[in-house]
Amino acid sequence: MRLPPLPKVAPGLELLGCTVEGLVDMGGFGAVYRARDPAGMLYALKFMALARAGGWAQREQEILLRLRHSNIVRLWGSCLWPEESSEFLVLKLEFIPGQALDHWAHEWNPDAREVAGKVLGVARALAVAHAEGVVHRDVKEANILVREADGEAVLIDFGAGYFARAPTVTVAVLPPGTPDYRAPEAWRFAEEHEADPRAHYRPGPLDDVYALGVVLYGLLTGQRPFYLDREEDGVAAILHTPPVPPHVRNPRVPVELSQLCLRLLAKRPEERVAGAVVLCQELTEQLAAADARWAVRLQEVGRFMMGRNLPRAPPPPPEPNPGVGEPAAPLALAPSSSGAGAAVPLRPVAFHALGRAALWAGALGVVVCLCLFLLSRRERVPREPEAQPVDAHQVKPGTGQEVAPAGQEPEASRAAAPSEPEPTSAAAAPLAVPPEDASAMKTRDTPAMPSRQKPRSPGLGPVGKKVATGAVCATLGCTPAAAPQLRPNAPEECPRGALEAMAGLNIHVGDVHFALLNPAQGLDRVFVKEGEATLRLVNGPFEGIPAGSTLKGRLLIGAERVYGRFTLAQEYKGPRTWPVCLELLGGDDERGMPIEVSTDDEARVVNSASVRVVDRFK
Repeated sequence: MRLPPLPKVAPGLELLGCTVEGLVDMGGFGAVYRARDPAGMLYALKFMALARAGGWAQREQEILLRLRHSNIVRLWGSCLWPEESSEFLVLKLEFIPGQALDHWAHEWNPDAREVAGKVLGVARALAVAHAEGVVHRDVKEANILVREADGEAVLIDFGAGYFARAPTVTVAVLPPGTPDYRAPEAWRFAEEHEADPRAHYRPGPLDDVYALGVVLYGLLTGQRPFYLDREEDGVAAILHTPPVPPHVRNPRVPVELSQLCLRLLAKRPEERVAGAVVLCQELTEQLAAADARWAVRLQEVGRFMMGRNLPRAPPPPPEPNPGVGEPAAPLALAPSSSGAGAAVPLRPVAFHALGRAALWAGALGVVVCLCLFLLSRRERVPREPEAQPVDAHQVKPGTGQEVAPAGQEPEASRAAAPSEPEPTSAAAAPLAVPPEDASAMKTRDTPAMPSRQKPRSPGLGPVGKKVATGAVCATLGCTPAAAPQLRPNAPEECPRGALEAMAGLNIHVGDVHFALLNPAQGLDRVFVKEGEATLRLVNGPFEGIPAGSTLKGRLLIGAERVYGRFTLAQEYKGPRTWPVCLELLGGDDERGMPIEVSTDDEARVVNSASVRVVDRFK
């Protein structure tokens, strides 16, 4: 079968709310174009031919839907193009002005402190990805960009990535990747299963850690530890020959950083640094203890660039761009109970915009309390010189005024508000270790929600009422009436024939699929109302229901979450329908999606959702 040509997109094409300006790069499976929206924001539109790389394209989309962090390229939307033939999956990605990591090193001749800072940024990205069950599988300098705005390293191109329960795409023993960065255990598996066509190696988080060790080795020495295309027994060297220590090849490398690099390159996984989170901890500790040795340029002047010992000028300010310049929040770490040395990242600690709203809510609560107190005195106390004080417990907390939303940062949202830039030097802030439960350890950076022009009713939503009541009672010392409890979802059977229909489509109880509440809204936040609702399925693991199909059902807005039950699937631009039995999930895999903000009749939630197959609604 002859594969279709790669996309030839003319400047001026309007797609996903942007206008294409020009080609950025082209590869074997697709092309990346620069595009700009009406507000002047830049994006990268990645066109991937479904006939060439359909499985990998869908997998990259699903991976990026899971990840939010300032050290990871951000996905803003997607579509099939052209609409009549749907030959390409188009991803609308964050446009990152900057250089690939090896080009940056070639131009700037960094010192050890700067190199460690860049590797720390990649380690943070991997810690977030691994916590979501995602393995990048192609960590290398070309897939790491140094962002001009803040100098942070950003991990890109998850096209070869894998996530838990992803359908198998690989047909060879080893999955796609760059051979020089492949871990010894992968080569060992390939040697042992060379004659077995059914064997497929599945890289894990420590494969990414090894690849990052190869990156660090190259930054420190200007060379890779092993070259498969230059050595007669390259694979044997990766399996059995210890690499020359970086500080031996380059005496300018601090010994402690050299030793850490060698541990990343350990032949056996159990001898390697135990995950990206542990690597974050060790790099942060080394940066905090760095001395004058760490400020020495790693290469001789003129080796990589002529006259590089001149003082470096600050980079020009980049064009305004969504997601650019956000500081990488330090990962909060806690030891895992799963085993010694293992750890999982907690969410980053940052001062969110809703945190500022909490301060305003508290101040407004004080004002409301004083007003209520004065009104109570006017209504109940005669105007006499010495009026008796009103009992604070008699004052009602509700006022009917608009109150700022609660300031607690919701778990499904992660710090998108600006904060102090994180230094990549010896002054880098150490990673905090708060005593938090590991069950809420998902790191996400989310875009700020644009203001809504729709007029709101003056009443308070469920969350707003809690804020007002809590503020009043905290000031007056009253005991508020118990807040109305979320009315429980009544148990309900699945539609007749739904379980049989789904089984015929190879869809089973427990399967999870990704969806969008409002396809036109991209990956931004959306406001939803209670009642009948639809979802749009994103490319995913449901084999029998085409991607883009619509799910029909209803939503229920509770006190803290939005719940959903969906009972009918309709084919995208087609007549076919299927009875289904699906419930709405949040990013924490719990029933319902956490509410960020609510009004009288609406609730704001993350647009990217999941649905899970059930055998009855509980």
